[in-house]
Amino acid sequence: MPFWSKREAKSPYRYNSKAALSRERQRAMSVGAILLQSNNDFHNSLESGEAASLKERKQSLVDWWGVSSPAEAIDTLDWLKNEGHRKHFDIVLKTYQHDLSLEDFMRMREEASISLFDDNISKAHPEAADLVKKHIGILSSIIYASSDEEADSLIEKHKSLFGDDEMLNLCFSIFVPMTYKFHDYAKHRNNLQQTLPKLLSRGFVTSEAELKRIDVTVWDMGRMVNVARWCYDSGYITESMAWEYIFAAYKESARCYADWAAFGKAYTVGRVIWIGDNERQDAMMDIVRDLLEHEQSPWRQILLK
Repeated sequence: MPFWSKREAKSPYRYNSKAALSRERQRAMSVGAILLQSNNDFHNSLESGEAASLKERKQSLVDWWGVSSPAEAIDTLDWLKNEGHRKHFDIVLKTYQHDLSLEDFMRMREEASISLFDDNISKAHPEAADLVKKHIGILSSIIYASSDEEADSLIEKHKSLFGDDEMLNLCFSIFVPMTYKFHDYAKHRNNLQQTLPKLLSRGFVTSEAELKRIDVTVWDMGRMVNVARWCYDSGYITESMAWEYIFAAYKESARCYADWAAFGKAYTVGRVIWIGDNERQDAMMDIVRDLLEHEQSPWRQILLK
């Protein structure tokens, strides 16, 4: 039985009475429908809402995305388009039942073509970057030593591998941010573990085997539509640029998913990994179900493909 069956749809949908989109643009815009509905934005115009709420949308760009200029807008949109969270979340889906070591996590990131280091750092200090890759186990044992005394002992034992203190310190400056990525992975894995019973009970996944096959690309694509609209509203990108990003999100979504139901499932899993289980997660699940059922939903007006 589909996970949206036998439920009375109740969510209203806001449509801009002063605007109309072509069928192609409406289909592409609907890739962002989950967030549009969550934010109470218009579903049928590039403008997200009334001019009176523009200040709030601009502040949301700052608070949620760190975007307050055209350059930051393009950097963020390009990141969602080309990288986002999808490869990282794919590692979470593949390994959430296991405890990965930092070394295994970094190996899987490298296999997934995710940059291990900030590109500027690795380009500026290639020798240090190579040493970090080569001695990641040693650096890890020092960082996670049980006491300062143990850490000092390990440094003394292995510092000759790094040449001198300056190179060792540089290696640590590259390595420590990598540990933050590992901590994020552990948090996201825990989010999925804790919320999996709800995903199963509400029918968003039918089994753990199905969960591991889900492609969470939509988590980035849905957000890209939302960010593109707010950046356009804020004057950071042009209308043509906004549509370029929105159609890129649609093209990738149509490549990955057979229909809106598969799309909605995947977005829900992506959001579970990001935020875990809370009341807002329940509301988001309700939004997805209503989008698939309510007669005024944009997903009921136009098929994904």
